[in-house]
Amino acid sequence: MKETNKNEQTAKNILEKKILQITHKLYPYVKQRLKVAENHGILPRKMYSASGIIDDVIVKVYEQKPDTEIPVEQLTLMMFTLVHQRIRSLLKKEAWHKDSISTKEILE
Repeated sequence: MKETNKNEQTAKNILEKKILQITHKLYPYVKQRLKVAENHGILPRKMYSASGIIDDVIVKVYEQKPDTEIPVEQLTLMMFTLVHQRIRSLLKKEAWHKDSISTKEILE
């Protein structure tokens, strides 16, 4: 019984290390996508953070319960796909900001 728990914990630690390794690759990508959307006026500045979006993706990965033996490449593809889907849905949801007037402009 204890051996099984130890093996499960080891497998969980391996999966966590893989996710952490991929997160370092995801952060610059997400940050750049948000910056571009902010510069185009689609997203309000500082409304969304890269770390928040990545946290959402990590939660989705754990909800999908991937095999602990999943190759890093496959997990990377899964996480980048989830990030892409999350950002795309944000852009659709927040697209109305592009046609609105900011309070900063009104005050000026």
